Amino acid sequence: MNLNQLAGAGAGAVSTALTGGRASLIGTLLGSLLIAMINNGLNLLNVSVLYQQVTIGLLLLVTLAIGVERKYRIAGLLRRAG
Repeated sequence: MNLNQLAGAGAGAVSTALTGGRASLIGTLLGSLLIAMINNGLNLLNVSVLYQQVTIGLLLLVTLAIGVERKYRIAGLLRRAG
């Protein structure tokens, strides 16, 4: 269950980072809702718990990669401007 909570918070933080803001309670709640919906869908499809965890882990890695890439892109733009 801890992986789901971490992924929900990460997805919420990245979604607000894409708009240039900071992580918010609403973003975290939306990220957690997204993770819960994905888990529910995988349960309804009778996907093994192992593959559910792998899917959530991959989603977490993708959201973190997006956040890091955004951070470096913004930093690069600031360096060019300054």
